[in-house]
Amino acid sequence: MKQIRQMKPINYNILGITGKSGFGKDTLANYIASFYAERYPTRTSYKYSFASPLKRGAQAIFNLSDEELWGDEKDVINSFWDMTPREIMQKLSTESIRNVFREDFWIKRAEIAIVPFDEENSLFLISDVRYENEAAWIRQNNGLIIHIRTGPKQNEDMLSDSDKEHISEQPIKFLEKEGDLYIENHKTFADLRSKAEKLVELFLESEREEE
Repeated sequence: MKQIRQMKPINYNILGITGKSGFGKDTLANYIASFYAERYPTRTSYKYSFASPLKRGAQAIFNLSDEELWGDEKDVINSFWDMTPREIMQKLSTESIRNVFREDFWIKRAEIAIVPFDEENSLFLISDVRYENEAAWIRQNNGLIIHIRTGPKQNEDMLSDSDKEHISEQPIKFLEKEGDLYIENHKTFADLRSKAEKLVELFLESEREEE
């Protein structure tokens, strides 16, 4: 009989960031990680992406470049496959994996990555929350969802109509009762950095209240 790998319960400090393409999710995560390290030098912040294992797999399968997956060519048609890297990712992530294996596949994959770390002294930043069940998992595990509402319009305009309509590009529901927060990102990098610092302060304050 095949052995089933048992996962221990998750009880981590998780910040999940959600928003449309180009709205500054990764930038915000980087700012939060930097300021958290300054305030808590003995702790660890770990930036994770639900799409990381997907991108590595897609790169091996479709021979895509770093620029096509992590750079500025996500929406440029790959002449060999006759589709953009974003389309390839959508079909592979949702139609080929979530819809075939299980809807929480990428959540289970995230658990594998997170479990080895120290629960009490680690902050996990997930910068690409795209599905409602991902947001629900974060909320259920001592986490907080941050919604970025505005950002560089030119990046959003690069998406095709079909990309914009894909389930992975739809906004996550804002649940105020669950502690969800909004971040307005329509000014300068300095402004976004300041908001990241306030988020960390808020997070630290909530930790002190729980002690």
